[in-house]
Amino acid sequence: MFQINQLATFTMDLSINKALTQCIAHYLPNEQEEANALTKRLLYVFELHEPFMDKVGKMDEVFNDFPKYDELREVTFDLLLMNFFADDVKRLEADYLDSEEWAKIEDKTIDRGTELFNLLLYLSEC
Repeated sequence: MFQINQLATFTMDLSINKALTQCIAHYLPNEQEEANALTKRLLYVFELHEPFMDKVGKMDEVFNDFPKYDELREVTFDLLLMNFFADDVKRLEADYLDSEEWAKIEDKTIDRGTELFNLLLYLSEC
C-alpha cells in the first residue's frame, strides 16, 4: 500500500474531480467514512505528476485496499484516462500520443476501462 506522503503537484480537471467524488459517494451511501478515505486517496493519485502507468498502478493499489468498491475500478480507470487527456497531456510533448511510449501504454491497457470512454470519444468526434 502506498502512502500519501507528498503533496500532489498539479490539480485535476474539475469535472472529472466532481464525477469521481460523486461516483464514490453514491456507490455505498451508508459507508461515508470509507468513501471519504477512498476518495482522498484516489484524488491524490489523479493529481500526481507521474507517468500514466504509475498512476494506474497506484489506482489499482487503492482499490485493492477498498475491495467493497472494486466495481468502480474500471469506471475510475476511464476517469483517470480522461483526466490524462484533459490535464496531464498538456505537460507532454505535442506528438506524445503518436509516440512509441504511448503505443505501449495503449497495448498494456487495451482491456482496461469500460465502453464509456469509447462512447465519449465517438460522440466528441461526431
